[in-house]
Amino acid sequence: METSTRESGPSITMRPAGPDDEVFLSQLFASTRPELSLIDLPADQKQFLMAMQFNAQRQQYDASYPEAESTIIMVHGQPVGRMLS
Repeated sequence: METSTRESGPSITMRPAGPDDEVFLSQLFASTRPELSLIDLPADQKQFLMAMQFNAQRQQYDASYPEAESTIIMVHGQPVGRMLS
């Protein structure tokens, strides 16, 4: 189900998350973890650590909220966030 808000501001829509959203969701998760920039590790190790944390969060959410729906928030057709409900 896609919904939209049309006002004088940006065009905001929402759609169900799918397998094609994995890269975006991983990048979104990483963008909320600025503390990783404070750790002195090679970039590949930081990426591995971030992937582990992303997967751990997903597993915890899936186990705790099995009925939750994952929605991608779009602005002008571009993904900008997600909502779990």
